[in-house]
Amino acid sequence: REYFVVVEALLKQDIVQINKLTSELYVSRNMMDVYLREATEWFEKREILVVKKRGAGISLKTTEHTYRLA
Repeated sequence: REYFVVVEALLKQDIVQINKLTSELYVSRNMMDVYLREATEWFEKREILVVKKRGAGISLKTTEHTYRLA
């Protein structure tokens, strides 16, 4: 699945900027919104909260245990 690239980026980095990720993956903003929605669902199944901060980017809010399980 394509959205796993977004999942991987969120797991590896503290904060991910959507515009930067969009340009790195060479996808449109609309497609990135679809990937983000699918990635958010993937994280919610694993009890991990995806936090969107305007101007800062996207980050994860979780415990160390659930982070390592993901």
